[in-house]
Amino acid sequence: MLFTSLFVSVTLVAPKEVEQELRADFLEAFQAVEDAELRGGDISSLVVELNEILELIEIGGEAGLLEAASRFEAVKDDAIALGMVGEEGAQAQLIESALILLAASVLSLLVWRFAPSLIWRLWLRSKGEWKAYP
Repeated sequence: MLFTSLFVSVTLVAPKEVEQELRADFLEAFQAVEDAELRGGDISSLVVELNEILELIEIGGEAGLLEAASRFEAVKDDAIALGMVGEEGAQAQLIESALILLAASVLSLLVWRFAPSLIWRLWLRSKGEWKAYP
């Protein structure tokens, strides 16, 4: 009798411990996804994946819990990859903005320097033969 009660209590406690461990893994995966978002990555697919994993944990069952555990690692790896892609995109956008600002500055300086004389030359070329009447 003691053996059966001990066996039942171990089997009842083991899934709860596994479930708690999976919830801890979920928090780690969630933090990785949050980190990827802060770096500028598109995390919409990872959020859907995390929701599906949570449903597997809530349903329970040994197969569902094992599948959830295996999918957490994939989510963490994907989050790291998306974070790197987001950082690269942010750097590219920063470089593009700097180049646009530089081009606009150079163009503004050229217009400021050469526009008045160009306008007067064009004016004289088109209206130079006009005669002023007193």
